[in-house]
Amino acid sequence: GKDDSRPWIASQVEHYHDMKGLSDLEIAIRINALLADVAVEIVGWYPEQRSGIVAHRPSRVQALYRFIGPGGGRGDDFFVTDSISFPPETLHATTGERRGDRLVYL
Repeated sequence: GKDDSRPWIASQVEHYHDMKGLSDLEIAIRINALLADVAVEIVGWYPEQRSGIVAHRPSRVQALYRFIGPGGGRGDDFFVTDSISFPPETLHATTGERRGDRLVYL
């Protein structure tokens, strides 16, 4: 079966909200109601992805964690990554960006 890491994630955060079964719009509305400052989509493109949630801009700042490749116009404010996925030497010397994507390194 699939590895379900949700219990571990829930144990590592102050607040965990199980929104399984809700539509992207329903989740975006709940995130907005929580007055979340930052929404981080973990992993990026995968079969069960929920990019539709961040498409509704439910928080003031949105980020994508560990996305490899350009943002593709998703509207994320920045990407959280590492030096393997995005080597610092590939960044633009002046802007600190890669192909217009703002990166934050772990």
